[in-house]
Amino acid sequence: MSMKKEMTIQKVLDATQAAEFFHSLGIAMAWVGDERLTEFGLPNGDFEKIKLSIKQEGATFILKAKLKKAEPHLPGEEGSAQGTLGKPDYKAIKKRMKGSFAELKKMLTQGTPPSAETVRRFLDDSHLMITYPGLGDEHYERYQQCCQEFERAFASSDLEAMRIALSVVEARKKACHAQYK
Repeated sequence: MSMKKEMTIQKVLDATQAAEFFHSLGIAMAWVGDERLTEFGLPNGDFEKIKLSIKQEGATFILKAKLKKAEPHLPGEEGSAQGTLGKPDYKAIKKRMKGSFAELKKMLTQGTPPSAETVRRFLDDSHLMITYPGLGDEHYERYQQCCQEFERAFASSDLEAMRIALSVVEARKKACHAQYK
């Protein structure tokens, strides 16, 4: 769904629809790309900011949402970590990875295999992350090895191996962040 830089929607919802909207918003925040928000006229991700207001009028709710589209950072723009054309903003990748990692850890803690989509997103972002020079270069090779070990554990469907490999990934991440955060 293409969208202008900013868009505003207004919907009249009953109590059930309002509850479904907020549930869908939560899911869309945790699972970027989830399609449920499109039912309410909102994009399914790729937004930088949403301002919401909800006003109760009798048995209905008036929902107003103003969205600001996430803009890719181009070379020379303030806030761009590297300014390399074709690469997403470094901070956006880190934020997405934080969500993916939290979901992986949660699923494995509960003894549930993570989805292939979440694993792929985390590994793809990890691979992209280590292409940004000057932000932990000396950690990149070992981090990549840890991610490959996690990928092998996932491929084998061994939950315990996945838990161990993910904890090693986390330890490597913490070592890098201790130096670069």
